[in-house]
Amino acid sequence: MPKSLKYALYMSVASIALSLILFALGLDKEQALGMLGIVFTVLFLYLGIKDKKETEGNGFLTFGEGFKRGAAITVIASIINSVFTYIYLSMINLELKDFQMEKEYDKMIERGMSEDQIDMSMNMMDKYFAFFGIGGALVGGIIIGLVISLIISAILKKENPDAMSA
Repeated sequence: MPKSLKYALYMSVASIALSLILFALGLDKEQALGMLGIVFTVLFLYLGIKDKKETEGNGFLTFGEGFKRGAAITVIASIINSVFTYIYLSMINLELKDFQMEKEYDKMIERGMSEDQIDMSMNMMDKYFAFFGIGGALVGGIIIGLVISLIISAILKKENPDAMSA
């Protein structure tokens, strides 16, 4: 199994497990706890990039090699997590949609939107809730993962002096 896939699977399984545990404990609406998923992102990107350095680079790693590994892990994990997000929102945690829609409704009222504007927005949200969840998981996961990959690659970078002189 390719190493990028291996670490992406670890990241996704950990993230999915966290979501299901929070749901089972009734803590799924606590955004701060949901942000614990970032810890898994950092951990498995670090381990995946470090593995590249230690096993394939003999202790050396260019910034580009590290970033490529991190980007591959990120894209694969984000796709897996997006599929899970669709399943989670449309089959497992059906109450989350209502909770989010109520929060958005309250925000719209605070902003002074008219009833027509609110109705139109709520209808659109109702239709496309799972789609926005998938898009958010995919795009957000990729952006966050790429930024973290940049940072980790910069930290773990160690140029091979022999490769530079060749």
